[in-house]
Amino acid sequence: NNLVGGQLQHQLEGNEDVERTLGEIQTLNANLIESGEEKRKRGGANNWVVMDAVGTKGKGKFIVETPLRPDPQKVFETIELRLEDGTVIKIR
Repeated sequence: NNLVGGQLQHQLEGNEDVERTLGEIQTLNANLIESGEEKRKRGGANNWVVMDAVGTKGKGKFIVETPLRPDPQKVFETIELRLEDGTVIKIR
């Protein structure tokens, strides 16, 4: 899980949407219960991980999709940021 967090943090560096809404990310933790729910909702073979994020400006959740056989260059198929008000921003 820390691997996913580290990879995600790396992918998000310099992202304007993240900086505007969350600021600098302070913590990033996998939410296993919500990850399971997201996987059920979305279906398919890929893995879905929900990461709770706390930044200097706000909180949100990153929903990331990882292929079963990730490409080292592209660990995540999908990265979405869900803000506390329900807004979803597509990062990738």
